[in-house]
Amino acid sequence: MTVNNIKELLTRLQGATQPDSDLDLEIANAINWFERANKVIDIAGGRPQVPQFTNYLDHALKLARVIEPNHVGAFIWDNGIYEAALDYNQPCGGANPAIALCIAALKAKLSQEE
Repeated sequence: MTVNNIKELLTRLQGATQPDSDLDLEIANAINWFERANKVIDIAGGRPQVPQFTNYLDHALKLARVIEPNHVGAFIWDNGIYEAALDYNQPCGGANPAIALCIAALKAKLSQEE
């Protein structure tokens, strides 16, 4: 995935108001999830399972660990405001904690790519 594709994905994530399986698939493609997790199989479908990065915080944490295995991170939330930061970067807001962490992780990936 190119830098411009990651920027477009970040824009879509920042505008997301709820979890989105299409965004989850785009995130998976951005980090080559299917190559990294070739042993994760959806028993019902017999194919690699796409994590629900934008829905579950533990799935978003997997994303952060793939991008920055030795990261330092933090979350804050208060009255419907959710923010996450990795490696002392500026906090990134999102519609839920998982989306905020996805944004922070992809911004870290973007900084690696640029």
